Amino acid sequence: MESSTPIRIHDNVFRMNYPLAMYFNNKNGSEQATFEVFKNSIQNGILYGILVENWKSSGVSRVFNNVILGGRGAGIAVQFESNPATIDILNNYIGKKTSCEVLTSLLPIDLGNGWCFAKSDGIKLENTQKVALRGNVLIENERHGLDLRDAKEIDVTRNSFVKNGTYAIFAASSYFQSTNNTFHANTSMVHEQEEPAPEAMRVF
Repeated sequence: MESSTPIRIHDNVFRMNYPLAMYFNNKNGSEQATFEVFKNSIQNGILYGILVENWKSSGVSRVFNNVILGGRGAGIAVQFESNPATIDILNNYIGKKTSCEVLTSLLPIDLGNGWCFAKSDGIKLENTQKVALRGNVLIENERHGLDLRDAKEIDVTRNSFVKNGTYAIFAASSYFQSTNNTFHANTSMVHEQEEPAPEAMRVF
């Protein structure tokens, strides 16, 4: 959706959507554009659960109380010059990714070989500013629970990171504040680096 008026999406079930369940874009630059996404169940989105791009707004948008399970890409991604995004991501349950083999057997269409080569993140923020992550459960994501790339003014508070495959939090060229989060049985805890991630890692 390209937004110039408030959008509210709630109490829906999305299953096996290709390439994603929801898409938001504010490339027209409405300064007060907002959306609210809440109480949805998103299962096995093929590339993304919720994707937000080019979202520049001073109005506060909220993504809260959703369950996002399975699929191959990030459960929630905010990217591509979303500066400032001004988005609150609150109390979502994201993870338990589905293997390529299982997901391929469930798909109603043939996507060919190699479509799911990438491991996925719970939440990914890239080239993004001013996002708050509070009270989310990021569990059993194949790659990172939270993937930050060139992300600024990111508030990470009271989230639970459980059994994520590479890092609970991966941050490249990013600035974030982490407060009162819980970490349990992740492969590794937190990785920060000043340089951008290599292009080979910039997938999904």
